[in-house]
Amino acid sequence: MFATVLFRRCFFCASGLLILFCASQTTHVIAEEAIDKIRLGFSVNAFVNIPKNDMKIAVQVLAKKVAGKTFGSVDSHIYDSISDIENDLKAKKLDGLAITPDEFIHLRQRAPVEPAMLTVAGSSHEIELLLLVRKDSGINGVEDLKGRVITLPMRNAQYGAIYRIWVETLVMKEKGAIDTFFSSINEAESVSKAIMPVFFRKVAACVITRQAFEVSSELNPQISRELKVIKQIGRLVGGVIVFRKDLSDASKQKMRQGLLDLEKDQEGRQLLMLFHLNGLALFQPEYMKSTEMLYAEHSRLVARRR
Repeated sequence: MFATVLFRRCFFCASGLLILFCASQTTHVIAEEAIDKIRLGFSVNAFVNIPKNDMKIAVQVLAKKVAGKTFGSVDSHIYDSISDIENDLKAKKLDGLAITPDEFIHLRQRAPVEPAMLTVAGSSHEIELLLLVRKDSGINGVEDLKGRVITLPMRNAQYGAIYRIWVETLVMKEKGAIDTFFSSINEAESVSKAIMPVFFRKVAACVITRQAFEVSSELNPQISRELKVIKQIGRLVGGVIVFRKDLSDASKQKMRQGLLDLEKDQEGRQLLMLFHLNGLALFQPEYMKSTEMLYAEHSRLVARRR
């Protein structure tokens, strides 16, 4: 069950924390011009397996917690269109935003955004993906998976987009197309539903995170004895919190410090636990390098096939 929770941890974590930062702000008052309202946005892709009505309720409840604190009041909006996010950033209708890495890569060339923080699940902000097969399967590389069945996390799972981007990149390097290379692509709701079919020889391969694999192996040591990694990619990022670039430095610092301070007291740690996060990390350009390289390679390979 713990492994299932790990698999379904959602980028909703970043979304919730982006609002909750104000809860720890009473001791962090920075002199600046009066700001009556802060406007926060959330990509619909930041939520995992949550009905849209529930998303709205969750955001509204969280927003009420911070109304009247630090910035006076909080407006929040859930976006299902990247173009709407872009337009509202340009119109200065957004101050802070929780998005996925691919959305950040798309937005940064089109809208005034400044990356501020990355989510931390486990011991690091970095994510490592593994392509697993059985040791006795005779499969030693991606080319051996042609015509076989593979299981990927559901597209609306945590990191759902990046799983498929990585696998599609691996397939295109073999001069194939993901929809025809495999005989079937299954989608799993949990780690166990991804790993166990491989373990029991029902499917040829699956993709999960290193962290999920290690936790599953602790619960069932036979998993690590029977399965092997044939491909892996590391140093990927999960969730990105950005600020509008022309927001005042003082406002940016308030938000940044409030988020960082969540793990410094009991109330903050409880909030982190609620959203299944260990903390947040300050953004550094090098942290995005592996993710950017993956998306750049994917784009090049897609363009080559046209």
